[in-house]
Amino acid sequence: LTSGWTQQPKLLASDGKAGDNFGVDVAISGDTVVVGANGYAYVYTRRNDGGFGSGSKLVPTDGASGDHFGETVAIDGDTIVVGAYLGEGKGIGSGSAYVY
Repeated sequence: LTSGWTQQPKLLASDGKAGDNFGVDVAISGDTVVVGANGYAYVYTRRNDGGFGSGSKLVPTDGASGDHFGETVAIDGDTIVVGAYLGEGKGIGSGSAYVY
């Protein structure tokens, strides 16, 4: 790291377990970080003290095991998109994108 960079607190899923692939994709916009995992996405917002809160967990209401929800994430301002490339929006394996 170049001078002036300091590692911030490490983000972890409060309910994480082996095989979750937490961090498979990460996106940041301003003080908000979205972290993808196997079947979930987590949203963290920087606090005034520079740390991050415990995070909010995003789960698709119609998701199924194997959809790969959370393997791609994006954020722009206050809009988050989470991909599920094997979701069944228009048939088996057609894929879905969830907007929050």
